[in-house]
Amino acid sequence: MADDSAATTDDAFAARLNRLDTTMFDAIPAELTPWDRRSLLACQQVVRRRWSPYRYLEIGSHLGGSLQPHVLDPRCAMAHSIDPRPARQPDARGHRFGYPGNSTDRMLANLAAAGGQTDRIRCYEETSASLDPSTIAPKPHLCFVDGEHTDAAVLADFAFCQRVIAPGGLVVFHDAHIIYNGLDAIVASLDRAGAAYSACHLPDTLFAIELGGGTLLEETAVAQVRRESYRGYLLSLRATDHYRRFANRWLFRAFRKAKARFSRG
Repeated sequence: MADDSAATTDDAFAARLNRLDTTMFDAIPAELTPWDRRSLLACQQVVRRRWSPYRYLEIGSHLGGSLQPHVLDPRCAMAHSIDPRPARQPDARGHRFGYPGNSTDRMLANLAAAGGQTDRIRCYEETSASLDPSTIAPKPHLCFVDGEHTDAAVLADFAFCQRVIAPGGLVVFHDAHIIYNGLDAIVASLDRAGAAYSACHLPDTLFAIELGGGTLLEETAVAQVRRESYRGYLLSLRATDHYRRFANRWLFRAFRKAKARFSRG
C-alpha cells in the first residue's frame, strides 16, 4: 500500500511538472517572472527524466522560493542550499541590496509550511568560494545560481558548480540581464578550454549551460520554452532602457554635438 501511495504522489507531481504548473512557486515569494518559473520547471523536468532520483544545488536561496518545486518532487533525493545569509550584498547595478531577516531557519520554516520535505535539504551558510567542494556529495545534476550579482561572484559560483556537478549536468543562472559580463567571461573560458558544452537563453532572465555533449537543452520541455526566448530578449532591453534615456538628456546630446564639431575641425 505504501508503494502505491508513493507512486500516486509521484504521478501527481509529474503531471503538474509536465504542464509546467507555476503554482508550485506560489507558497513562498520568489523574484521570478512567470516565464522564469516555466523555464525552471522545464529544466527540472528534463533533468528528472535523465536521472531518477536526481540531486539539486542552488547558490542563493533567501526565502526558499526557488527550492519549492524540488522539495515537493519525490524524485529529488537531495537539495543543497549555499547561502552565507548576508544582510546586504553588492550588485553589478552599482548599489547594495538589503535582505532583512535573511536566515536559514526562516527559509526551512517557509518550505515546511509549503509541504516540502526539508529533511532532504543540506544548508551551508558560506560562499561557494569558501566551501570545500568535497562537501557536496553525491554530485548534483542541476545547479541554480542566484547569489551575489557581481561578475566576480558569478565566476566563482560557476567554478564551484563545475567542480561539484555530475557529468552532463545543467547549470542555470538567474538575472542574466544583470550578470551578462560574468556570463560572457564564463563562455569565453569554456571556449578557450575547448570544453564540450551547450548554452542558451531561457525566458525571461535565465541563462543555461549544459556541460558535456548531452542534449538536455534540446529536449521537448526546454525546446518549448526556448521558442519564447524573444520575451526575455525584450525584457533585457527594457531593463537597461533608463541608461539610454539618461544618455539622451539635452546636456549629453549637446556634448556629443560639440565633440563631433571639434573632431571635424
